[in-house]
Amino acid sequence: MPQPRPTTEWTQTIDVPRAELLDSEDAVLRDFARSLDEHWFIRDLRRAGPGDGMPIGPFGPKTPLAHAGQEFIFAYASRTRRERFRTWLTGR
Repeated sequence: MPQPRPTTEWTQTIDVPRAELLDSEDAVLRDFARSLDEHWFIRDLRRAGPGDGMPIGPFGPKTPLAHAGQEFIFAYASRTRRERFRTWLTGR
């Protein structure tokens, strides 16, 4: 009988709501956060290791993304249920 495979659960614990970075001591994070509206989450991947990345599954394939210039700092915007339903319904 085959053995069950262990599963890995993705958790997004390193994503920071943009509001928490508005007064950051890091000038790049602070300026990037100030350029976004309140619906964005930021992930700093400047010290990323193998396997680190930015899963956007909770908000779907049409999730808006942003990048902080040449730095490995990314952001994604949350989408409302209505927006996700419209994407599911229309593909847009």
